[in-house]
Amino acid sequence: MSGCLIDQSHQPLEGLPYRILAIDDSPSYLAVLIKELRNHGYGGVGVSSGAEGLTRLVKERFDCVLVDLAMPEMDGIEVCRRIRASRQTQENAGAVIILTASAIKGDLHRGLEAGADDFVSKSSESAVLRARIQALMRRRSLQEENRRIIEELKTKELETLQALAARQVAETRAAMAEKLLVITQDLQEAKRKLNETQAQLIQNEKLVWLGQLVAGIAHEINNPLAFVVNNLFIVENVLDGMRPETEHQLAEPSLIKLRKARTRMGEMKEGLDRVKELVSDLLTFSRLEQGEFKTVDVVEIIDAVLLLLKYKMNGRIRVEKHYVPARTLYCYAGRLHQVLMNLIANAVDAIAGEGKIVIRTSQTPEIFLISIRDNGAGIDQRIRSKIFDPFFTTKPIGQGTGLGLAISHGIVEDHGGSIEVQSEQSVGTEFIVKIPRDLELQRGK
Repeated sequence: MSGCLIDQSHQPLEGLPYRILAIDDSPSYLAVLIKELRNHGYGGVGVSSGAEGLTRLVKERFDCVLVDLAMPEMDGIEVCRRIRASRQTQENAGAVIILTASAIKGDLHRGLEAGADDFVSKSSESAVLRARIQALMRRRSLQEENRRIIEELKTKELETLQALAARQVAETRAAMAEKLLVITQDLQEAKRKLNETQAQLIQNEKLVWLGQLVAGIAHEINNPLAFVVNNLFIVENVLDGMRPETEHQLAEPSLIKLRKARTRMGEMKEGLDRVKELVSDLLTFSRLEQGEFKTVDVVEIIDAVLLLLKYKMNGRIRVEKHYVPARTLYCYAGRLHQVLMNLIANAVDAIAGEGKIVIRTSQTPEIFLISIRDNGAGIDQRIRSKIFDPFFTTKPIGQGTGLGLAISHGIVEDHGGSIEVQSEQSVGTEFIVKIPRDLELQRGK
């Protein structure tokens, strides 16, 4: 619902507006929701908590109640239970719709059992919510019409067949309206997935470009590096050959200087070895292919990611590595790199000062596991269910798109795997990536 609520393509409803009570703990979302409802001819009233909403229902009558599933102190399911428990609030509430950012099957069952009439995803277009409200209002109106017809038939002693026919017509119309709503919701869901796929393709294209750039830089460094290494080797051999002659002919101060020079050359050799290792890691990163399934060394990918993020750690974050002997996995190499880049970068961002990141690999006969744990700020339990939603981010504007975790979740699901998250505020967060080990066998069938 967020990000796409305002839709001026629909005209306001004709006639008197329905009175709608919206209950949501997000002031910004509530303000946009109420504005949207009023723009389309509804009488919208917003409150920020379940307790306040129940108080309004005791005093006022509403045609429909929109309640957020995840709220502190009293969630949407508890609000539904209390509405059903109180005859007065039940009569004043009318239809009840639960709004949720990520519908879980268990929540759907519990909400319906608690008395909710419908569930609507917050990520849906505004037209879906309005259509659901109108369908419930129509169904309620048709039910009232049925009752009125039956009473008239009893009063006028009309034939039972007329009452039955009227009821069937009303139920058929309601069923057709609900079926239309289901089709509309399916179309909106397909559009949402298309947008996610487009965002993922853009990210993949950026990674390909970065790989090409890194490969070019690595090759440019390799040429002068080889020249310096070879000449240093020649100079060391020459000095070693002259050592028997020079040590007997030079005075002690000159010998001290010569020994210091040889020590400096040893340090130069260590520095050049580190540069060679850096170039090797850059080349490993540049060889990751985006669209190809292949057997990769997971440890090499992790080390390449850590190399690229080393500047962000700036010596303040210590990385512990615990790897099992088995290091290979058959997967989309580039896309796995993208997942690990997102998760490790998030771990770095979660640590404000000095801290520690622990990266661990393990496996079972069926699953390869990669764990990334930080001792940063942790994730608030109230938003934990939303972290994989597209465009949801807790970072300041301009520092995060809200797509990293959503795309990572989609990539792992494409592998037939899953991402689990465990977090505690002020203690840290752990993401566990689980990928099947038999993907090569599955793809060969």
